[in-house]
Amino acid sequence: MHLADGAAMAQFTLGAEESAWFILEVVRGEAPSPCARADYASDAFKETVNFWRGWIGRSTYKNRWREMVNRSALVLKLLTSRQHGSIVAAPTFGLPEHIGGVRNWDYRYCWIRDSSFTLYGLMRLGYTEEAAAFMRWMMARVQELEPDCSLQIMYALDGRHAPSEEMLDQLEGYMGSRPVRIGNAASSHLQLDIYGELMDSVYLYDKYGSR
Repeated sequence: MHLADGAAMAQFTLGAEESAWFILEVVRGEAPSPCARADYASDAFKETVNFWRGWIGRSTYKNRWREMVNRSALVLKLLTSRQHGSIVAAPTFGLPEHIGGVRNWDYRYCWIRDSSFTLYGLMRLGYTEEAAAFMRWMMARVQELEPDCSLQIMYALDGRHAPSEEMLDQLEGYMGSRPVRIGNAASSHLQLDIYGELMDSVYLYDKYGSR
């Protein structure tokens, strides 16, 4: 492996039945690298597969289109923060609604509305642990209400207020779709429907999770 124009480059040839592992990790000073273990890659792969198979195996959905429902549930789980319990609306920014259009918002935040609908879907499938984690995150937001006792319509995953919108003029954008935005100006909007959607998810968790 060598550096070329700021990128790490490597060339190698694989024969029939051969495979290669690629590992990205954060180097922390003198701490030993976990992937230095001889079987790290294969063990990590097996642990990952077992985790996701075990998680989807707890789904209570038994009706039609089960494979598609399960695949959708996996996507929703991937949007949840294991650390905080919050749920991101989408892991993307800068993707336009129409190629070349300007409606390319930053969705990497936790919307109260989107999260409430996501919880409804997960609880219908029997997943209450994710709902419990979100409720803990939500109660922390209630402890830091605005002076008028209102909630933000969206937050960062760790509960901070979503940053103001910023244009990244140095970026061309997806297939020339500019401007590229980070942050979201909608964080200052007043959207009263979030309270009804939130109360509905609280009611469902109280009914199917814990009081």
